[in-house]
Amino acid sequence: MQRSRNRNRRRRRRARRIRRIAMRTLALLLLLAALGCAFYLGRHYLQEYRTRRTNDQLKQLYNGAPAGTAQSEPTAIPEPQASAQVSPVLESASIGWSGSALQGAQMPVAQDEPLPPVQASFQALRAENGDVRAWLQMGDQIDLPVVQRDNSYYLDNDFYGKSSNAGALFLDARNCFWPADQNLIVYGHNMKDGTMFGTLSFFRTLENLQAHPLVQFNTIYEDGQYVPFALFDASMAKGNAAYFDLLRFNFASAEDFGAFVTEARQRSLFSIPVEVGPGDALLTLCTCSYTLEDGRFLIVCRKLRPGESAEDVAALVSQSVPN
Repeated sequence: MQRSRNRNRRRRRRARRIRRIAMRTLALLLLLAALGCAFYLGRHYLQEYRTRRTNDQLKQLYNGAPAGTAQSEPTAIPEPQASAQVSPVLESASIGWSGSALQGAQMPVAQDEPLPPVQASFQALRAENGDVRAWLQMGDQIDLPVVQRDNSYYLDNDFYGKSSNAGALFLDARNCFWPADQNLIVYGHNMKDGTMFGTLSFFRTLENLQAHPLVQFNTIYEDGQYVPFALFDASMAKGNAAYFDLLRFNFASAEDFGAFVTEARQRSLFSIPVEVGPGDALLTLCTCSYTLEDGRFLIVCRKLRPGESAEDVAALVSQSVPN
C-alpha cells in the first residue's frame, strides 16, 4: 500500500514537472513570436518612415530649385543596344554605385540627336543621382522623381541607391528619352503604406479622377501635362484572357496606334471623352494589381496639345461615366 502511494506521488511530481516545462516552453515560444512580430512591425514602420523622409528631402531639392534651364548642356550619350522585350519588371542587370551620387546609367537617346539644356529645376537632383529623368505629380497622392537605369535596380533600391522595399519610380529602360518615344512607361511598386504607386488605385474611383484630372510629368528637358483616357487592370501573362501588350513604345502606323488606344478604351473602368490621335504623345503609369495573374493596374494618358488648357481637359474628364 505504501509503495502504491509512493508511486502515485512520483507520478504526480513527474506530471507537475512536465506541465511546468510545457508552460515555460509555451511562454518562451509566445515571447519569441511577440519579439518577431515587434521586429517585423518595427522594421516595416522604420522603412515607411525612411521612405517618406527621403521623398520629402527630394521634394525640397526639386521645389527649391530655380526656374529656367541650366547654361551648360550635358554630354550626348549614345543609344544602348535594344534588349529583348520581357515582362516589365523582370529585366535585370547589375550596376554599381559609389559615393554620395549614383553612377548615372546611359540615357537612351537617338543617335546624332542634339540634347537640349537640362532644366535648372533638376540640377540639385542630378547632383545626387544622374539617373533622374523626370518628376511625376498626380493629385495630392503622388509627387515623386522618376529615374531610369535597368528594369530591376530600382525595384529594391531607393533614389540614393540604398536598399529599400519601396524602390523608386522608374522609366522603362527601353524607352528612348530624347526625342521621346511615343509611349513612355513609368513603373512603381503598389506599396500598402501608400508610398510610390501605392495610391494609384485612388483613381479607380470616378470622383477622385474627376477631382484630379491631370498628371504633371516634367522631364529634365521640358515640362508636360497629361490627361488620363483609360484606366484598367490587365495581365502580363501571355495566353491569359486579360493579357495586354503593354510594351509598345512606338507604333508602326496610325492604325497600330489606333488599335492600342481602342483596346485601352474598351478595357477602361471609365469612358473618358478625351480625343486621342496618332500625333499624340502617351504616358502609361503601371503598378501591380492582384486581381489577375501577373496583374498590373494601368493608367494611360495623353499629353496636352499646344493651345489646349488644363481647364479644357478637366471639363472633358468631368463628363466621364463608368464603362
